[in-house]
Amino acid sequence: MLQRIFRIVRKEILQISRDSGLVRMVALAPLLQLVIYGYVVATEIRSLPMVTLDRSNSEEGRRLIDRFVASGYFVVEENVDNLADVTRHLDSGRSIVGLVIPVDYARDVRRGAAAKVQMLVDGANSNTATIALGYASGVVSVESDSLLRDNFGKKGFRMVEAGIRAEPRVWFNP
Repeated sequence: MLQRIFRIVRKEILQISRDSGLVRMVALAPLLQLVIYGYVVATEIRSLPMVTLDRSNSEEGRRLIDRFVASGYFVVEENVDNLADVTRHLDSGRSIVGLVIPVDYARDVRRGAAAKVQMLVDGANSNTATIALGYASGVVSVESDSLLRDNFGKKGFRMVEAGIRAEPRVWFNP
């Protein structure tokens, strides 16, 4: 069986070598495709549209939103007043990411307790949703580290449990 395959491969190589145009096509086409796909396919996504709901209406909440915008990965499309508006933004496709900051966010940050925020991501395009969640988790981690450093400085050498824990939820409506 293996000998038959090798004979067919040998025959095909002989046939290709007789036609110079076919040799160029067989050699250059894959190389050209690799070069083109390397520039066309990009996994980094910038300026993801984002809707925010800051129920805490505090400096700490604005600081978190500003950190999202400063990352370059997110652009705030609108600041809304209720969860129904966040849902409308995600359902209509105007925003891919929704950030919901709860009422007690600023109080928890000031106390040095673990503060929570909610990330809602439109899951219609799973690749974009996964990348957006990764970016958002990174932004939240940076803010959390900053808060930890601030608390550490305020309290001396005693480590405190503080930070932000994101609770991501991917929404998909088939």
